[in-house]
Amino acid sequence: MSDALKILTYPQDAAILRQKSAPVAIPDMQSAYKLAKQMLKLLDGKTQLGLSAIQVGKALRIFVIKIDKFEKIFINPKIELRTRDRTTVIESCLSFNTAVDFYRTTRAQGLKISHRTLNGNIELEQFMGLPALVIQHEMDHLEGKLMHDTGEKVDVKAEQVVDLSALKA
Repeated sequence: MSDALKILTYPQDAAILRQKSAPVAIPDMQSAYKLAKQMLKLLDGKTQLGLSAIQVGKALRIFVIKIDKFEKIFINPKIELRTRDRTTVIESCLSFNTAVDFYRTTRAQGLKISHRTLNGNIELEQFMGLPALVIQHEMDHLEGKLMHDTGEKVDVKAEQVVDLSALKA
């Protein structure tokens, strides 16, 4: 595996981005965490708050979120429960043109998610607000779904969109 990761873009890399990601085997947890740490570094200096492995060309059920100083790695995640309360947000994505491609979508305000830890154990966590929204966006990537599959394109400019990273969960 090359150490240099590149974020794939739509529509050029649509065939890869549309792939459904495969689970990580427990013996492969160390290499999965190494990949996830590299993915977190790719988020440095970005306004987007999450990245899935498929976005760097690895069809594995891995994604990371980075909100301010909060960083989290998810391997083999599964949403166990979503709240009934919904919120409508405008999203962007690193695999799209982040200056002009924004989509309005409705997502659950909170969720419970299970995922594997570095040693292969299953961890169950609850997230509300911004982290829950980012998790749902990244989970869509793991299923091969893109923003225009789940939302409606809106005509706004990047400077008109509220910086979601300023919101507190």
